[in-house]
Amino acid sequence: MFHFPINQPWSGKVQSFVVQSLNREMDFQAAEAWYETYFGKAPSFIPIFKQDPVSPLKVDASKSMVPPIEGKIVQAFAVNLKGVEIAPDEVSSTALQVKSVETGRVMEVSDSPETGFSVTIQHSGGLVATYSHLQETQLQKNDWVEAGDPVGSLGQGSDGETPTLFFAVKEGGHYVDPADVIPID
Repeated sequence: MFHFPINQPWSGKVQSFVVQSLNREMDFQAAEAWYETYFGKAPSFIPIFKQDPVSPLKVDASKSMVPPIEGKIVQAFAVNLKGVEIAPDEVSSTALQVKSVETGRVMEVSDSPETGFSVTIQHSGGLVATYSHLQETQLQKNDWVEAGDPVGSLGQGSDGETPTLFFAVKEGGHYVDPADVIPID
């Protein structure tokens, strides 16, 4: 879930508007037409203008993959265009196991104060998945995992908050919406 630095009663409507705006598709053609009407041409510093429309990347979702955790998406892909935040359906006093979505080889394991442990796994077909906000992991670089094997554990949230898993998927070097690839929700 996206956290706003100002958490006041009066800021709720603004926060809701921002989240809704980030989850809607922008009509770039209308914006480009507005620029051309009022300024004569679309600005060149906005790279989306004057580009040939490219069809969105489609991912082969016919593979049988398992979700990394049973839960709901609480921050959509549209917010940062890199991944989603998933909150588990059930929060318990014990650590929740995060599972590999498919068989693959561990490419990287890192630890940082911002993301906790992160594990990046190369799966078949050029699919690369990153699992972040992990409390711990036993995996090391070049380890192999099967679909459903533990990648790490999701700890308890701080201050009574529900912990979330940041889950990102790349295919062919480009980020794709994990919900289009893996059965989440």
